[in-house]
Amino acid sequence: MLKGRLFLESFAYKSALEIFEQYLALNSEGENTQVVLLLASYCYRGLDNAAKQKECLIKAKEIDSNSLLGKEAEKILKDM
Repeated sequence: MLKGRLFLESFAYKSALEIFEQYLALNSEGENTQVVLLLASYCYRGLDNAAKQKECLIKAKEIDSNSLLGKEAEKILKDM
């Protein structure tokens, strides 16, 4: 996850997504999954893919809408 975040911060969105998608293929629930979904949504935003960004945010919100990450996902969705 750290390597993916470093790619994200250096605007290497496709490389970051490869890492995040591998993680998501193995883990579909939990707080860490929420984090990865939010990070993936930032990548999709950087790649100008609003549909995939929205999909990630909805999934992150569905995991736990009352957590800080769930609320952040909801906020971003409202601002889209």
